[in-house]
Parts: sequence; C-alpha cells; structure tokens
Amino acid sequence: MPNNELEKHPYLNSINDEDFENNYFENIIIGSFPIYGITSTINENGTTNLRFNQREAFMPFFYGSKRNSFWKLFSSSLFTENPTELNQEDRVEAAKSLLIENNFLITDVIYKTNRNGERSEDSELWFETDSDFINNNRSLNSEIIRILNRNSKIKYLYFTSTVLNGKSPFGWFIEIFGSNISFNILQEVENRVISASLVINNRDYIAFFLPSPAGNGTRGLHFNIKRTQIFVNYLQSIDQHFFDEINLLRPEERTPAQKERLTQLRNSFLTESWRQVIVHKNCYFDGAI
Repeated sequence: MPNNELEKHPYLNSINDEDFENNYFENIIIGSFPIYGITSTINENGTTNLRFNQREAFMPFFYGSKRNSFWKLFSSSLFTENPTELNQEDRVEAAKSLLIENNFLITDVIYKTNRNGERSEDSELWFETDSDFINNNRSLNSEIIRILNRNSKIKYLYFTSTVLNGKSPFGWFIEIFGSNISFNILQEVENRVISASLVINNRDYIAFFLPSPAGNGTRGLHFNIKRTQIFVNYLQSIDQHFFDEINLLRPEERTPAQKERLTQLRNSFLTESWRQVIVHKNCYFDGAI
C-alpha cells in the first residue's frame, strides 16, 4: 500500500525554463503533488516504478487526474482548447504548449512524499511512518528557489488552493522559503483570500489563490443556509432577477429549472474567477463583474 511507499514527482522538469530567455515567463502555477495513479515509486534498492493509470488520469502530467478540472478551467479562462479533450497522445504536448504560449511555468511544492492509501487530498500527504527510508528521503521541491531567482520577470504566483497554511501549496511554499518570505493580504472576501502581495528575497510578487480545481471545483460554493459571499456577489451582478427569485427559497423549494440554473451559475462563476486573475490579473476580484 502507498502508506509505506516513497513517491517521486515525475514532471517537475517537464518544461525546462533554461531553454528560454530569463525574461520570458511572467507567471508560475504552484500546486502540491500529483495523484497516486501518475507518480513514481522509489524502492529502497534504488529502482523506480512509473505509473500511468488510464482509468484515473487523462495524461501523465500536472493535474492529469480525471477528477481534476484544472485544464478545463485554465483553457476556458483563456478561451482556448482544453488539452484533455484531444487525442491521448497529443494531450501532454498540448498542455505544455498552452502554458508556454501564455508565459506560464508550472510546478509543485513536493518532490518526494508518502501518502495515506491512494488518497489525493493534501491532508493525506507527508506523514510520519515507521520507515526510516521514507522519513529520511521525503523532500520539498527546493528547485522553486532557483526558478524564481533565474526568471526575473515572473511576478504572478498562482496557488491552486485557497488554504494558506499547513498541508497546502502555500503552506509548503512558505516552508521552502522560510524567513525569506513575507506577505500581506490584498483581497479577502469573507475569509476567502483572493490575492496577497509577497516579498521573497527582497523581490515583489503578487500571489493569487485559485478556487481548488479538485473535483468539479464547485463544492465550496454554497447558496443555502450557509452562503459563500463571493458567489453571492457574482449571482447578484450577473442575474439579479434570478437572485431575487431564489433568495428566500429553501433548497427543497427550488424548481428543477432553478436548480439547473444555479448549477450553471456555479460553473460560470468558477471559470470567471479563474479568468479574472489569470487573464486580467485582478487582485481585487470580489465576485462582482
């Protein structure tokens, strides 16, 4: 079982930034670690086993999981073709091209880790075991330090989670940079951080915290007794009439058409929230458009 396996990230060097001028890339996407079905296992004898489980994954690459909507959201925000909808043999190169053509690098904060079962949540990664081999060989991706140092034009950092501490892309990112990083929140909507200003080794950056692409990405967009304010702002700005129509209804009182419309608006909000930061670099997006 993966509990006692040491996994290695196979894709960290898929795009070699040193093949480009150091002022080419302006953006970098930062996640945590791939799903079990598309990582490598390192054995104590030094051999490495690379997996590609086609039942679970579109492609052996960042966000290759069939349960992750990253490529759908990223391509939709740029009004271009989704790489995961192409023929399987074309997907990885199409994903790389989409990133490069839009001046994006991509990486994750973990290089080697273990996990609980085959679970993909950040909370199920990197935990203590009785295996000295695992405990001594887990490592974060310190290569991020070199990437930022070399690529002097990178200003925008995109973390694929809104969690700021602990087991999360930004939590591990802070661990990598330690005392060399400081940040101040720029935009926060009801405890959901949208953006922050960072200073890393005396250089200024803007960090964006994307709604998680895990699953369909809409699971945290509530409009029941509990409401997600940024989504409420979007509803009111995009369709005030519909908002007024359902505002005082309990979920069980909504018609099938109203439920379907709410689902459509959740999906369109998610794409718009990605577009606002990826395309427009909008540090102060609060849901209203």
